[in-house]
Amino acid sequence: MASIGTREYDDSIHELEVGLRQLKVLYDQFFAGALDREPLPLRGRLEKIMDHLNRNPPDKLATRFRYNAVLGRFNSFAELWSKMLRTHEEGGRRSVSVAERWGIRERLLTRCVISDDKGAPHDLLRLHQRYVEARKRHGRVGIPFEKFTRSVGAQVQRLRDEHRCVQIEVRLIECGDKIEIRARPGSKAARRSGVR
Repeated sequence: MASIGTREYDDSIHELEVGLRQLKVLYDQFFAGALDREPLPLRGRLEKIMDHLNRNPPDKLATRFRYNAVLGRFNSFAELWSKMLRTHEEGGRRSVSVAERWGIRERLLTRCVISDDKGAPHDLLRLHQRYVEARKRHGRVGIPFEKFTRSVGAQVQRLRDEHRCVQIEVRLIECGDKIEIRARPGSKAARRSGVR
């Protein structure tokens, strides 16, 4: 493999170091509820730089050592973020939202993404289970799964028609003593605008 220049390599490593600090801040904000979406654009840019550097290893040992240190940090953070994301999506970890910081007691209990008319059965079952548990905590009775899926399905279809998108994110929100099911369009990449 051809080696790239030392200056270009040093610049790329510096960009990775700065980018990784920014990415950590953004992920902290995401898990705290201050950001709606995972910071994937920045993460993708950093992964592209690392891929380029992996294909063009440095000649100097010191430069290689510096890059490996950054790569090790990135991999450690990526593993941590993956674990936190799984916990966050399963509703096992309380998410402090911006609304809560302003005194509005609101929290995300769980969420799922529905890509077709029925959605993934295990996702809907988990959503229904969390909904019933939350209602019981507030002294209310649960509703049957069939009625729940009809209600969610109506919101999903309305949004799908209104926004012409394939994916719909359904979130279960606890706001004070209210339990709400909120749906919103998925990412732009999933919309039926010719982008696949």
